[in-house]
Order: sequence, then structure tokens, then C-alpha cells
Amino acid sequence: MHAQAVFFDLDNTLTHRLRSIESYASLFAQHYAAQLGRNVQALIAQVIAEQDNGGYLPADSVHGNIRTAVASALRDRLQWRTPVPMADLRTIGWSISRPKRWRCQAPTALSKHWWRGV
Repeated sequence: MHAQAVFFDLDNTLTHRLRSIESYASLFAQHYAAQLGRNVQALIAQVIAEQDNGGYLPADSVHGNIRTAVASALRDRLQWRTPVPMADLRTIGWSISRPKRWRCQAPTALSKHWWRGV
């Protein structure tokens, strides 16, 4: 199946970026609960939002893209009980937020899957 349309939401009119990040932070916290413990969802959302920077990677960033910047910050700023490989943090968004069927019936459905577009 080929995409029939692509939405570019540059001003957050179709989705609320911060709510999408908060939703993803909840999934991330659940996925890594054994390694992170409890009450980390707000910190995860804060770290992601800071690195996401409204969808713009700062020109002076040492990272090549937002996904890597977020993964690096999550690795460095969260208190992990056991180390998590950087490769896992870079790809985890896809595996925990990917819908079973790639289908979007309304723009609001996009907000549930923030990471896949980064």
C-alpha cells in the first residue's frame, strides 16, 4: 500500500506536539519500567521536548538528527538501573508506538505516534 497523502504540520495545527511527546513518554516509561522505576514520565517528556526543540535541531548540535539527540539525552539524563544500548534508544519509538496496521483515519491519530515522524 502506498501513501496517498502526507501531512506536514509545521505549526501544530493538526496535532499538539507537546501532548504527542507526553503520550510517547508514557509509552517509553512503561516499556522501560524495569530499568527506570516509577515516576519518570514527566522527566522523559521534559528531556524529549528539550531535544525536540519544536522539531528543529539546533545548528550547533553535535547530533545529526533529532532522533539521535533525544536518544543521547535520554541515555545521559535518566537514571538507568542497567545500561541500555544507544541503538535501542534510537529505534524504540518505532517498536513501541507503531500501529498494528499502518492506517490513519483522522489527523488526530497522528499525534499518538510522534516518534515515527522524527
